[in-house]
Amino acid sequence: MNSEILTDIGENYEYVRTIVGNKIELFKIETAEKSGKLIGGLVTALLIGSILSVVGLILTIILVIYLASLLGSWLIALSILIIFLLSMALILWVFRKTLIMNPISNLIFELILDDDE
Repeated sequence: MNSEILTDIGENYEYVRTIVGNKIELFKIETAEKSGKLIGGLVTALLIGSILSVVGLILTIILVIYLASLLGSWLIALSILIIFLLSMALILWVFRKTLIMNPISNLIFELILDDDE
């Protein structure tokens, strides 16, 4: 009788140990998958952002040249563009939580907590 109880306890202990080990491995795999998704998304965003920055710079140069030809003055064209860019920077600063921080936080939480895939 005692040997049966000890055998059952030993078997149950092994079952629990196997289940806990499997849960730990599953957690590691899910963490690696979510980390890969997050890092991949960040790298993609950085690459797209870099390309868009170069395009924006070229378009800014074109706009300054066009304004200078219309207005006949490089100084006025550059001043208009600087005022416009500073206004945009101020607007982004004022609304940074709504326009930048909250959407990025939501995206990160969505990537981390997404269990559908």
